[in-house]
Amino acid sequence: MTYREIIEAQRKRLPKSRNWWSMYFYHFTDIRNALNIIEKGWIYARHKASEEDLMVSDNASPAVLSVSSSEIKEYARLYFRPKTPTQYHNEGYKPETVRKADINANCPVPIFFFLDAEKVLLMDGVEFSETTCAGTNDLNLLSGAENFAKLPFDKIYHEGAFSPENRDDIIRHRQAEVVRRDGICIKDCLKGIVCRTPAEKQTLLYLLKTQYPDKYTAYKGIIRCDPSLDMFYNNGIFIRNLEYNGRLSIKLNDPEKRRKYSQNNAKVQCEVSVYFLSSVGNITGRSVANVVLDYLSETEIIIDPQNTISDFAIVEVSFDGNPMYKNIINLSIDSIM
Repeated sequence: MTYREIIEAQRKRLPKSRNWWSMYFYHFTDIRNALNIIEKGWIYARHKASEEDLMVSDNASPAVLSVSSSEIKEYARLYFRPKTPTQYHNEGYKPETVRKADINANCPVPIFFFLDAEKVLLMDGVEFSETTCAGTNDLNLLSGAENFAKLPFDKIYHEGAFSPENRDDIIRHRQAEVVRRDGICIKDCLKGIVCRTPAEKQTLLYLLKTQYPDKYTAYKGIIRCDPSLDMFYNNGIFIRNLEYNGRLSIKLNDPEKRRKYSQNNAKVQCEVSVYFLSSVGNITGRSVANVVLDYLSETEIIIDPQNTISDFAIVEVSFDGNPMYKNIINLSIDSIM
């Protein structure tokens, strides 16, 4: 069988709601790393990304990294699917005390890259594993369509509950990986970039447009936010959207998720900076508000920037110093650009 035939066979076996999973491989990272990937056109191995200062935000758990083989750090890594166990622990901003109660991983603003599975598999040097390559697991890499066809896809694409005796086996297989030494060029195989919320999509587009305008033009059409894809656990505390109607309303995610995954009643230091713009786009003033958020209960941040001079402003939001949002808003009407 060819790779295409194997991929199509798995697609037919999956439920309609996620039968697109097998068509792609996935890279999950923080928005700051995502910008570097888009700018360079490559998903690099951890070692190379660290050497070249391309890993602005390290999503991984130090505890997991410390017991992972040095060899796997020479490979760029993709997952077979979204919603892996690693993503469950890493996704979303959590205060340090919350992170340390878990595995201390941190991916404040998660971004997904969709890569065409067939095109990736046809690249020279691409290998894959039927379970996770991280931690204390042996690095058992395979290659070729014959070995690909033999992978236990029922475990890799498994969703839902599992019995206690199958738990460890299912979790390991849900983290099956596709790897390539040194890196993976995304130019010909990138099919989509998916953000968790409208606010996070606005942030990615704004940062691309202002930092890498040529990449903004090339990629803006494939950057999307689509909750129906059900790719995120919605863990941590994050910004859903912003509204302005005389005051700035920053809408946060449902706190039920935070209470479900953590009982740690931590505080978050939130800073909101509003940079007022002139008619030609120059910054004419700045308003800064510092707010202490209750991690388990906060749903909205209200800021009065007391604007009397500008129709537009850049709004920048951080949680404990971690960038969470940046975009231009219209101060004359209730509209986000």
